[in-house]
Amino acid sequence: MFIRSITLTTFLAFSLIIIFSAELRADFDKNKDYHSAHTLMNYGLNMIADGSSMIISADMDIKTSIAQNPINYGKETIDLGKSFVERALKGPEMVEKHVQDKEDENKMMLETHKLGQLMLKAAYSPYIFESNLLQNSEIAHNLLVIQLEANNALMMSAQGSNMIMTGQAGLPEKYLNRFFIDQGRTVIGNAREVVFDLLHGEEMKNITNKNLLPSEKELYEYTRKQLINSVDIITLLYQMEFEE
Repeated sequence: MFIRSITLTTFLAFSLIIIFSAELRADFDKNKDYHSAHTLMNYGLNMIADGSSMIISADMDIKTSIAQNPINYGKETIDLGKSFVERALKGPEMVEKHVQDKEDENKMMLETHKLGQLMLKAAYSPYIFESNLLQNSEIAHNLLVIQLEANNALMMSAQGSNMIMTGQAGLPEKYLNRFFIDQGRTVIGNAREVVFDLLHGEEMKNITNKNLLPSEKELYEYTRKQLINSVDIITLLYQMEFEE
């Protein structure tokens, strides 16, 4: 009787493990259905950040050899990046997912749309300040440098997310799967740390303690808002691809 009891308990335990594993696998497989959309969005984010940095560099009069008209180049790159994100959010693949899940939209779908809206807000707003402000304000210069560094972090996070999804896709070389996932998480974590340091670092704290001109204050508030948006993007990227 004792042996039969152990056998029954063991059977029930293994059954629960199998059921639980199957549920986890189903959730993961469902998330993988969004990997193509997320990859497209990550490419879009990369272009939005890159185009924004090009315009900021032009505003700061940083000479580049990439484009003769960096502002136009930056705007075109931002627009292309936004089209990638909007294609992922509104394209036929997403419409089909909405039809399939119209009665009960899953968490991944909702988070994907939330992430997309955050990505669209990451675009730099040209003419946020008067052109002559940089000539007379070190604060304005430093705030734009902070935005450049935040854009680099956003591009890092997009690359890290794509690395995670590459590993989750299941490469024939099994050892590479774990490598891509671990490295992707590290890259996203580093990117998040960079933006946190920018948002809460000494430079931003010092600026708040100074008597700012109205135009400087406007640029400061804009920079802070963009940094918070960047933190939200990077955090969501990590959370969405965390499960293997």
